[in-house]
Amino acid sequence: MKFKKNLKNSMLLQLFFYYLVGNLLFILFLSSIFYYTSKYIIMNKEIEYTNENVISTSRYITLYADKLKNIINLLSVDADIKNFLTTGNKDSKASIEKMISLILDNNKGIKNITIIGKNGNIVSSDKNNDMKLSANMMKEKWYVDAISNSDIPVFNPSRKDSDSSINLALWFLSISRDIKNSKGENLGVIVFDIKYEILEKYLNSITFGKQGDSIITD
Repeated sequence: MKFKKNLKNSMLLQLFFYYLVGNLLFILFLSSIFYYTSKYIIMNKEIEYTNENVISTSRYITLYADKLKNIINLLSVDADIKNFLTTGNKDSKASIEKMISLILDNNKGIKNITIIGKNGNIVSSDKNNDMKLSANMMKEKWYVDAISNSDIPVFNPSRKDSDSSINLALWFLSISRDIKNSKGENLGVIVFDIKYEILEKYLNSITFGKQGDSIITD
């Protein structure tokens, strides 16, 4: 009897043990499913949120770029600009300087505006700009690109002022547009220098986490 009782108790302990292990495994299984399901949902939400941020930022930058292109397109057909580049007329130059000042006051993202003719006439908001007509200037990529794409403004790669500092305030992009006379002949080029900081502000609005980064590819 005692043996049977001990055997019964042993079996009950085993059953209890198996029951306990089974429940623990079942709980572990459910926990794993819940964990990976939650992780999948959170990851998808993060991807969706990031995609929305990218699309939104892309729209802001596109709108800003379109605004700049509209301004530079209007300047490219301005009568005073064409007259100055052709004749060097001082009254036309004064009118252009007022126009440039007004544009800069209403567009803080533009660092400098320079209008240079292939005959050497120049107007620039940068008083230190001593760009002169030369065979070398007319061979530079930004000038050639502006002439080659005469119907549309051209964005040029980022660069910085001649300074060894890595201060981002010194970096800028540029957009250029050629200017033609009534015969379709090139008179010169308009160049807008755009503060890098204005684009950095938009790009920093995208959250990618500690390891994330963003670039403009086109």
